Amino acid sequence: MDQGAWDLRLALLPHRQALAKDELFRKADEFMLPPVLLGDSLHEGFFAVRSAGALDECEQD
Repeated sequence: MDQGAWDLRLALLPHRQALAKDELFRKADEFMLPPVLLGDSLHEGFFAVRSAGALDECEQD
């Protein structure tokens, strides 16, 4: 996947929030992208790493 067109969104379940956040920031480092919070993340349950382009979504269960 092209780094310039990469967007990762992790759905966070309350009991897995810390783990999902750690994974998110690991991916941000791997792709050298700044972590960005979308909306009211703690309530909506979404954190995202954003750059221009496509959305690659995966849920933590």
